Amino acid sequence: DFVKPGGAGANEWACRHSAAASEPASRDHKRVEWIENPGLRYGNAYAVLNFVVVNPTLGGSLMTKGMPSLNCAWGDYSGSLKLNSGRSQWGVTGDFKLTNKIGSYREYHETFTKPDGESVTRTETPLGGYNSDK
Repeated sequence: DFVKPGGAGANEWACRHSAAASEPASRDHKRVEWIENPGLRYGNAYAVLNFVVVNPTLGGSLMTKGMPSLNCAWGDYSGSLKLNSGRSQWGVTGDFKLTNKIGSYREYHETFTKPDGESVTRTETPLGGYNSDK
């Protein structure tokens, strides 16, 4: 059991057991809070176990993603860098889409018939013949 459903000593039990369960990452935790009757904010939950963590004073993260096609120059690529120092955080994100000027367009014709029998036709025609990054 990780969360005791309440009663006498529930707060002490939650703090003692939560701290033991999170021992390896305890340097990242400021405190553990047990909130009884948290209200609508948590979807009418009976109680909430809240881990308050320390914001890192120095560090960052790097994330990259690539989704290439196997047989032609077509793909979606992105990258993100986040750096933090003290209470300041900076982030940069970039996206790139490779399309290889593949001819791609859509022509569309649609007809609506009103209850009185009158018809309205809508036609969609392409402005260009290439799929672009725009």
